[in-house]
Amino acid sequence: MLEFLWWALITAIGIGIGVYVLGFRGALLMALVGVLGGAFMWFERKNHP
Repeated sequence: MLEFLWWALITAIGIGIGVYVLGFRGALLMALVGVLGGAFMWFERKNHP
């Protein structure tokens, strides 16, 4: 649970930077990167406990 909150925080910061630098498209891009990164981390943890 804690790593989910940590990942959500990092994603939110990334989205904020994306909005500031690139506008709305940057926000979508950073959100996509965050979701993919979080899914990858979750998948790795399930496969390698």
